[in-house]
Amino acid sequence: MVLKRIAKSSETEAITSLIEQGDFGAALSRAASELSEDIGQFCMALLGDQALAEEATVRTLSDFYAAMPAMTNPRPRPWLFETAYRACKQLRASAAISHQESDSSTDGSADAASENAPALIRTLLSSMKPEERETSLLRYLARLGYADIANICDLSEESVRKHVSKALLRIRSTVQDDASSMDEIESEPSSGGQE
Repeated sequence: MVLKRIAKSSETEAITSLIEQGDFGAALSRAASELSEDIGQFCMALLGDQALAEEATVRTLSDFYAAMPAMTNPRPRPWLFETAYRACKQLRASAAISHQESDSSTDGSADAASENAPALIRTLLSSMKPEERETSLLRYLARLGYADIANICDLSEESVRKHVSKALLRIRSTVQDDASSMDEIESEPSSGGQE
């Protein structure tokens, strides 16, 4: 865990240094190679659709590049995840509008992505309220601090802590329920035809 934090710290320090030097292309390249996978996973968890998650990731990196010249105190990781969060909210809203306008044909991409995700993860994410899901993903997937999450979600730090705490309680409850179900299944006698 400590090694991951050191690696995350050095990756953002290198990107920050490149931005401060005015080498925006190299900063974008570094951000894309080192953070796009995390951003994509975050967007996929929020949107549940691979194509939308990829679009949100591309928008995020594009917006990052466009904003670099104006950055005075760059903090790449929080900035990128805040932008990804907002891009996901916009895409989710436009997907909902588009879905309402055309109820007829769907390509099933969200269903296909959802079916490919592990069942427990789908259950965990779907059991959470949107605020719990968003704050916990920013905390544990994006590895942001409570202050950064509060800024991104327009919440107080106390609210963020409560949402993350509630999400963890839901996860524990769901995992315990799932484990209890598995114990019940394993303890049932099997009828293998022997009498």
